[in-house]
Amino acid sequence: MSATRRAAWIALIGSLLGACAGSGAGITEARRLQIDPASCVGDIAQVKAVPIPRAVPEKTKKAEIAPFEFEDLAHCLLAADGKPVPMALFETHGPVPAEIRIVLMVNSSIAFAAAVDLLDSQYQHVRTMPFADFVRRGSSYTGSLFLNESEQNVRYLVFRPDADSVGLTHTTTSGIGNRTPYVIPIPGGIMYGSVSTGVEQVLKTWLSEVGSFSIIASEYRHPTRRAAGGDAGASPEDGANDMPAPPHPRAAGGPGAPGRARGGGGERAGAKIGHCESVR
Repeated sequence: MSATRRAAWIALIGSLLGACAGSGAGITEARRLQIDPASCVGDIAQVKAVPIPRAVPEKTKKAEIAPFEFEDLAHCLLAADGKPVPMALFETHGPVPAEIRIVLMVNSSIAFAAAVDLLDSQYQHVRTMPFADFVRRGSSYTGSLFLNESEQNVRYLVFRPDADSVGLTHTTTSGIGNRTPYVIPIPGGIMYGSVSTGVEQVLKTWLSEVGSFSIIASEYRHPTRRAAGGDAGASPEDGANDMPAPPHPRAAGGPGAPGRARGGGGERAGAKIGHCESVR
């Protein structure tokens, strides 16, 4: 390769690689929710519950699920130990068996590390879904709660930050590759070809006390029976006996759940998030 051709090649490579460089500072810590102790209440019954949106029937227009911002819904509740706990209260309604699908969005490297407590009509704790039971899929964490016929007493869902997960990070790696063609005039002809370039970026998601999430409930019917049109003698709309009760985490005691809903550490049988490190 002549000196002229070598110089042109080096200049081309330098310009292509330079276009891939550079990155923003980004988020460097988990976000905390500021609580005014004067606004705290001592009884969860004083907190107004938000109805859980329900999915429309399959034959009608699909419902649009509007996300919630936890900081917009959060109330301050004094736990049994006197500590203030930010929480949002949702109310279930409609038939069971039912599936409640929850999506915790990742926005600007922040995700709401939520734990979800299930309460009965008297605000007594039934069971808890910890943040560790949510599964990372792309730019969100997803999880489903199945309410069985035996859990018709479940009336409320409490969203609160999961103290075991807030402050941790979840690391993912993304890469972008490009193939760029080039044509360079040189003495006596031209030089052409292509250059492969790429950039790999390590992304951190900070598990925080704030963030966006969506929640929607739908009647659950076993897929095989739904395809068959239901049991003999039952109407297609009657899904009361269509689902064998799936296993679910046992109710567990322990600190963490607010007010009368204490006992918030459920059995962690679901998929765990990976690459977590404490920043506390």
